[in-house]
Amino acid sequence: MRIKTLSSEDPKREYDWLIQHFNKENLISCFHELDGKKAVGIDGKNKKDYEVNLEDNIESLVDRMKNNNYYPAPVRQVMIPKGDGKFRPLGISNFEDKIVQLLFSKILSAI
Repeated sequence: MRIKTLSSEDPKREYDWLIQHFNKENLISCFHELDGKKAVGIDGKNKKDYEVNLEDNIESLVDRMKNNNYYPAPVRQVMIPKGDGKFRPLGISNFEDKIVQLLFSKILSAI
C-alpha cells in the first residue's frame, strides 16, 4: 500500500480520508489471508460460503462502504471457560466484517 511509503516519508502526516484503500483488490487480498476454519459469526457464513460469489460480494462491500451504507453486523458472543471455573466472553464477527477489520488493521499499522 502506498500509505506505508507516505507514512514513513512523513511520520507526522495526518490522514483524514482512508476509504480509497477499501478497494476490490485490497479486500480480495484480505479475503485470501483469512483462515477459513475459524468460528462463524451471527450470520452463520464461513469463508467457503462467502467465496461462492466472491467478486459480487466484494463489489457490494466496496459500494456499501463508499456510499456509507456498510454497517458491521452484531457480534456473536460465546462464553469461554477459564481455568478457575469462571467464564469470559468472546465476540465473533461475521466473515465479511473480518475482511473489513483485517484491512483496517493493515491500514492503521502502515500509518
